[in-house]
Amino acid sequence: MNDENNEVNAEKFKNNLLLLLDLINEIIDYGKSNGINIDIDNTVFIGSKFFINKSDKIFLIKNFISKSYEYWDSIKNKDEDFLKNNCNILFNELPEKYIDIFKNMFEYKLEDGSLLLDEDVKNNIWELIFALINNSINHIYQIREMSKDPVTLKYTKNYFPIIKIKNEKEKWNIK
Repeated sequence: MNDENNEVNAEKFKNNLLLLLDLINEIIDYGKSNGINIDIDNTVFIGSKFFINKSDKIFLIKNFISKSYEYWDSIKNKDEDFLKNNCNILFNELPEKYIDIFKNMFEYKLEDGSLLLDEDVKNNIWELIFALINNSINHIYQIREMSKDPVTLKYTKNYFPIIKIKNEKEKWNIK
C-alpha cells in the first residue's frame, strides 16, 4: 500500500468535509440575511470545524464509510428525501442541532417565497457529498492493495470487504 497516497486521500476527504460545512454555513447565513429564522449561531459551526480539524483523518473517513456505504446508491441518485431523512447517519460526528438545520434547509423559504436551496446550491451539496464518497472508495482501494502477482490479481488486505470496489469505481466513474 502506498501510505503517502492514502494519507493524501484521507486529507482530501477531511478538506471536502470542511468545504461542505463551509457551504452549509454560507447557506445558513444567506437564509438568515433573507428573513429565515434559523436558530443557530456561529459557535456551533466553529465548534464543528474545530472538531473535524482536530480529528484523525483516517478516523473520519472510516467512520463515514461505515455509516454511509449502504446508502451510496441513494446518494448517487441524488435522492433528496433520503438525504433529509438520513443526514444524521452520514454526518453523525456533527452536533444534532446542525444536522436538524441541514434537514430543514431543503424546506426553508426566503421572503419572496422561493426555496433557500436552488438547484445550483443543491448540486454543490451533492458534488461535495460525491467527493466524500469518491475519497472513500479510493481509500478502501488503497488500503486493500492489489497483489504484485499479475496472475492472481487479488487484494492483499480484507478492508471493508462488503464493499465491491470494482463495481463502485465503475458506478462512480473513478479511474
